[in-house]
Amino acid sequence: MQNRQLCGGLAGLAALWLLLGACGMAAPVTYPLTPTATEPTTTPILPALDPASVPPEPILARIFSVLAADLGVDVASLTLRESQAMEWSDTALGCPDPATTYLQVITPGYRLVFADGADQTYPIHTNRDAAPILLCTDGQPRELGEPDAGLPIEDGADEGLTLEPELHEAATDALVARAQQALAQQLGVPLDQVVFVSSVYHDWSDSALGCPSPEGMYLQVITPGYELTFQHGQATYDLRVSLDGNALIQCRKGQPQSLTE
Repeated sequence: MQNRQLCGGLAGLAALWLLLGACGMAAPVTYPLTPTATEPTTTPILPALDPASVPPEPILARIFSVLAADLGVDVASLTLRESQAMEWSDTALGCPDPATTYLQVITPGYRLVFADGADQTYPIHTNRDAAPILLCTDGQPRELGEPDAGLPIEDGADEGLTLEPELHEAATDALVARAQQALAQQLGVPLDQVVFVSSVYHDWSDSALGCPSPEGMYLQVITPGYELTFQHGQATYDLRVSLDGNALIQCRKGQPQSLTE
């Protein structure tokens, strides 16, 4: 009798052992006791785009920020629909203003299309440094942001100037190169960090090039030349050069500053 009970007990233990072993073969599955809370996002989610067609992260973040500020919306409400690396044929970035003359040089940059929460789209044209950032609507450009941040140009500095962009071509490469070299030397930065933006022809009323010093004395003769705009980082620089290249100044807050060449 005892042997039968012992055998029965051993058989039961063996069956239990086999049952536990069979259960142990199944892969364990764990579940969280509570769902993980999703943190709210404040950065936009980008679509799957070719990385080579998208601006670098700091440039793209600046474009998002500038567009959101212009529209008066949160950055997170904007999405990037399209992005394409471009080789613009001139400094108009594919969206020229009829009243402005542009340098006829290949300008690398980007064409981007953003959308807001209402599915309204915003085509953005820019160069590779996002200076300037143009909202191109129906082929008409509107510059976003504050292009003069860092070195504001005083209002009224161009009073009395006669603009004749339709009668004159953009500044020659030689004049632009000379001004770019002088500004880079003045700032103490490599030449390629000084980006040419635009040129506007002027017939200034005297030899002050539209940026007179209160202590200066100037010839009262019509002086043709160009107002050249350059960009370094977030700062915009206004340079004035005579048509013959003999006079070159930086105009800062309506005051002339000589450039060392």
